[in-house]
Amino acid sequence: MKNFTISSVSDYNLSNLPENDIIIKMIKPIDQVYEQLLYPIRITQNRRSGSYSYLLHPINYFLNSKKIETNQTIDEIIRGCKDYTMRIYTPDKLSKEIKFDISYEKLNFVITELKILMVKQLDGINYSLSPVSFYEIKNQFPNVHPVRSIFAAFDIKSSFENLHGSIDKYIIPSLTNLEGNDLKKIKKVLIVDPSTNKTIYEGE
Repeated sequence: MKNFTISSVSDYNLSNLPENDIIIKMIKPIDQVYEQLLYPIRITQNRRSGSYSYLLHPINYFLNSKKIETNQTIDEIIRGCKDYTMRIYTPDKLSKEIKFDISYEKLNFVITELKILMVKQLDGINYSLSPVSFYEIKNQFPNVHPVRSIFAAFDIKSSFENLHGSIDKYIIPSLTNLEGNDLKKIKKVLIVDPSTNKTIYEGE
């Protein structure tokens, strides 16, 4: 595993790392005061369209223990490190600087390309996993049961787009039955029109 250090007084830019996709494995306070793990880590994604932040709470991984043990695996995946910063989130009144040592590994994608076939019909769209992608999911995630196809009626598709944006965001987890970190282990997703072999959607 590799390591880097984050602080409570400044952002750490993950673009400093040689890897672009990582799995955070462990978090330890530099000065071994484990109560500091009560403070969450703010992870911020910065893109041209704006910024999005969420909190990673290290203490959540130790709640089932009688004491805090920092040798427990965390497995927090961050993809596209060049867009992210990390900082320990503490109250403004806290004057002392806190530092955490972050242990991580390079993310090795389980599936490099997930291919979904999209067929338009009179009353909606049929989405199905390509045969290769279907069996890749079954082989790589034996406890997961993907479905071969799902159908989205045009009225449902319209309502999804109005409320939540593109329905493609919901088709992928619905077909694969993957969620959370498992979805992040797919490097690239293609939605293809099989009649023309044209790529309708491509995302990471």
